Amino acid sequence: MTTPVLETTLDRAAEVRSVLRLSALYSPDAVFNRMPDFCFCDYAVTDKGRVVEFVEVKTRKEPHFVVMGYGGLMLKGRKVSEMTILSQSTGVPSSIVFAFHNGAGAYYRADPSSLTGKPGVVPPRRRNYRNLACDEEEVLMLDWDNDLTRVLDPTP
Repeated sequence: MTTPVLETTLDRAAEVRSVLRLSALYSPDAVFNRMPDFCFCDYAVTDKGRVVEFVEVKTRKEPHFVVMGYGGLMLKGRKVSEMTILSQSTGVPSSIVFAFHNGAGAYYRADPSSLTGKPGVVPPRRRNYRNLACDEEEVLMLDWDNDLTRVLDPTP
């Protein structure tokens, strides 16, 4: 039995591209430090040696306007819980950033602590179903107007 690939080389490249664009929104001294695999978040952002934010980067292959046509933006409820616990236990804010069009499109940010208490739903089976437990975890359907803030526009 082959082990399913959860993150491809192309996925990681889109994430790196996303972080490079995202870092322009921070102070010149800010550094995005990649966390080890399977941590609660992807990056700990430091500024002059002090952790100032935890960031989870979610890349999407399609442009944001295509994904908007599907309705709410799906996010695993577990990710909201993990990021909220991380923030509460450390006193450091956390964010979930959605980077569309493989990191070249618009970016939206969600504050995990503002999403706690949102009801979860079982996601519909998608074309990329891998028969894994994580494919059947409850997701939150984020509202584009109330749960997300646009932080970057597409690159020209």
